[in-house]
Amino acid sequence: MAVIIIADDNKENLYLLEVLLRKNGYEIISASNGKEALDKAREIQPDMIVTDILMPVMDGFTLCREWKADERLGHIPLVFYTATYTDPKDIEFGLGLGAERFLIKPMEPGMLLETLVEVLAESRIKRPGHEDVPKEEIGTLKQYNEVLFHKLEDKVKDLESANLTLQREIEKRRMTEINLRRSEKRLCNVLSSLPVGLAWGDAAADRIEYVNGKFTELFGYSVEDIPTSNDLFRRACPNLQRRTQLTNSRINAIETARQTGMSAKPFDVHITCKDGTFRDVSVIGAVIDNLYIVLFTDITEKKRLQEQLNRAQKLESIGNLAGGIAHDFNNILTVITGFAGLLQTGMNGADPLMRYVNEIASAAMRGAGLTHQLLAFSRKQILDMKQLNLNDIITNLQKMLLRLIREDITLTFMPFAGALPIKADPNQIEQVIINIVTNARDAMPNGGPLNISTDMVCIDNAFIDLHEEYKTGNYAVVKISDKGIGMDEDTKAKIFEPFFTTKEIGKGTGLGLSVAYGIIQQHNGMIFVESEYGNGTAFIVYLPLMNGNIEAEDKLPPTIDYKGGPETILLAEDNAMIRNMMSDLLKGHGYNIITAEDGETAVNLFKKHPNTIDLAILDLMMPRKKGFDVYLDMIKEAPQIKTLFITGYSESEVERHEIKRRNLPLLSKPYTIVDLLKNIREILDSNNKGKA
Repeated sequence: MAVIIIADDNKENLYLLEVLLRKNGYEIISASNGKEALDKAREIQPDMIVTDILMPVMDGFTLCREWKADERLGHIPLVFYTATYTDPKDIEFGLGLGAERFLIKPMEPGMLLETLVEVLAESRIKRPGHEDVPKEEIGTLKQYNEVLFHKLEDKVKDLESANLTLQREIEKRRMTEINLRRSEKRLCNVLSSLPVGLAWGDAAADRIEYVNGKFTELFGYSVEDIPTSNDLFRRACPNLQRRTQLTNSRINAIETARQTGMSAKPFDVHITCKDGTFRDVSVIGAVIDNLYIVLFTDITEKKRLQEQLNRAQKLESIGNLAGGIAHDFNNILTVITGFAGLLQTGMNGADPLMRYVNEIASAAMRGAGLTHQLLAFSRKQILDMKQLNLNDIITNLQKMLLRLIREDITLTFMPFAGALPIKADPNQIEQVIINIVTNARDAMPNGGPLNISTDMVCIDNAFIDLHEEYKTGNYAVVKISDKGIGMDEDTKAKIFEPFFTTKEIGKGTGLGLSVAYGIIQQHNGMIFVESEYGNGTAFIVYLPLMNGNIEAEDKLPPTIDYKGGPETILLAEDNAMIRNMMSDLLKGHGYNIITAEDGETAVNLFKKHPNTIDLAILDLMMPRKKGFDVYLDMIKEAPQIKTLFITGYSESEVERHEIKRRNLPLLSKPYTIVDLLKNIREILDSNNKGKA
C-alpha cells in the first residue's frame, strides 16, 4: 500500500483529499503546513507527497526545495495541488524546483487520481528496488479507482447538497432569530416610550414581571422593588383605607376582565412615589390569558390645572358678585354722602347735630373704601395708567413699609440692576405691595427677614402651556418673601378669595390679598404664591414690561373756585334718590337743572334744548339707553357739548376705555358734593370740549 503525505492548511480540503485517496487504497498522512510534512517524511519515507503552496510556517515552494535537496527524500515524487499560484510563471517555477506535477484546484477527482497513479508509477520505474507495475494491473487499478472516484463524487455531491440545505435552514433560522430580536426590541422600545406607566404580571401567581420606563420615571419603583401587585399597593398606598380601596378596585378589575373579557372602568388614586412625593394617577386594568396588565396615567398636572381653573372660575364668579354689590352699594353711599353734604352746608358749625352728620359722612366714606376694595378684586376699578419704573415705585414706598412692619422684622430690597418700565397705576401697585407686606408682617409673630426683590424674566411657551390664560413675553417680577409660619395646601387654595382670613376676628377683613389679585389681573399680570407650612411664604408678581420712556409726574392742578353758577345742566340719572339729591344740590348752587330718569328721555330733552344746555351729567348705566350712547347721540346735534360721566363700575370696560380715549371727564360713585361741584366747575370753565 503506497503511503502519501498530503499537506494543506485548509481542513476541508485536507479532509476531502484524504477521503478520496483512502477510498482508492492509499495510506494517508496529513500535515497542515510544509514543515510538519517535511518532518513526517524524514521519519517514515513516504511514496509521494501532495502539497498546497500557500501555507503557514513553511510554504510549498520552500518545502519542495528542502525536499529535493534531502538525500533521503529527493527521489520521492512531489506534486503541487494549489488554487492560488496558477500563472504559467508559477507553474514553470514549481516544476523547475523539481516537482513531478503542478496541478490546479479544483480538479476533476478522476483526473486527479489518474495523475497521481501516473506519478507513482513513474517513481517506481525510476526508483531502484521497486518492481514495475504491470500495465494490466495499472489499467485495472485505474478502472477501479475511477469507479470509486465516481462513487465518492456522488457522495460529495450529496454532502454538498445536504450542506447547502443545512446552510439555508441555518440562515433561515438566523433570520428568524434576528427578526424575533428586532420585534422584541421594537416592542420594548414601544413599551418604554409609552406616555403612560405599564406593569404586567402573572395574575394567578400575583407576580409582577415587567414595568416600563415611564412607570419607573413616574413612581421610582423597579420590578425588584415591587415583586407582587400587593407589594405595589402596599408601597404606593401606605394608608390602610386607601390601600383597601385600591386593592378592591384591582380585584374588581381582574374579576370583571375574567368574567366579561372587558377591562374595568378606570379609577383615580393618590400614589406615594419611592422618593416620598405624591402623584395622582388614573388606573385601568385587564386580564388577558392569565396575564394582568395595568396602565397608570399621570393626571397630577391635569388635576392641578383643573383645581386652578376651578379657583379662577370661583374667583371670577365672586368678582362679578362683588362688582354688582359694589355698584348698588355705591348708589346707596352716594345718596348718604350727598344728603350728608347738604346737611353740612345748611347747618351752623356750632349746631350740636353737626357731630352726628359728620359721623354719618365719615361712615359713608369708609363704606366707599370697602367698595373700592371690592371693585379692585372684581377688576372694575378705573386705573390711572402711567409708564413707570417698578424699582422707583418700591424705592419710594420703603419708608411707608418700614412704618407698617415691626422693629423685629428686617426689610431688605434687592432691585434689578436695570430699569423695569411698566404701564401701571402707581397707587394700585403700591396697594398690592402694601397688602402683601402687611400679610407677611402678620405671618411673622416672632419677627425675621422680609425680602423684596425685582427681576426681569421672559415667559416662554412651556410656562404658557401650564397657564394658558397668560401671554408670552418679557415681564417685570416682584418677589416678596418672608420666613413666617407659612401655609398648608388648603389655605393656599383659598388665599385670594375675598373675606377669607386666618387671622383672629377683628384683625383683618380678608380683602387684602384678594384686592392684590384683582389689581394684578387688571394690569394683565400674574400673581402666584409659594408656601410650605413652617417654612415661610413667597408671593411672586409678574407685570408686563413696556417699551418707551418713563413719563414725568403730572404737576398739581391750579386751585379752582368750586362755587356754583347760572349755567343750565341736563342731569340724567335713573336712581331717583341720587337724582333728587343732585338736583337739590345743584339748584342750591344757582344752576338751572333739567332732569331725566333714563337715556331716551335725556336724548329727547337735549333735542328740545340743544342751544341752552351747557353741561350734560350722564350716568353710564341707565335703562333704555346707556350714558355713553346718549353722549354719541348728543354730539351729532352739538359736537361741542360738555359732558360729565358718572360711573358705578357696572358698565363694561370698553365704555370706560372709550371715555378715557376721548379725554372725557369721569366721576366715580360714591362722591362728595365737593367732588361733584369741583368737577362741574372745572368742566364749565375749561376750553377743552372733549374729542368726538
